[in-house]
Amino acid sequence: MLAQVATVFGENGVSIMSMEQVGLGQEARLIFITHLAKEYAVQKTLSEVGKLAAAKRLVGFIRVLGKIDN
Repeated sequence: MLAQVATVFGENGVSIMSMEQVGLGQEARLIFITHLAKEYAVQKTLSEVGKLAAAKRLVGFIRVLGKIDN
């Protein structure tokens, strides 16, 4: 499952900064923090992850907004 999810992120150009996996019996909770990403790419990633056979449910995401210094 993790490899499938990571592939979807990569195919949509959404870079994973960190990931946490918490085992919950037969299931697991995956939590991702990404690098800066375009909104449409994140939405497409979430949609495609939600369609994976092993993804029973997609709870959601939290958007963090802030100023980016260049």
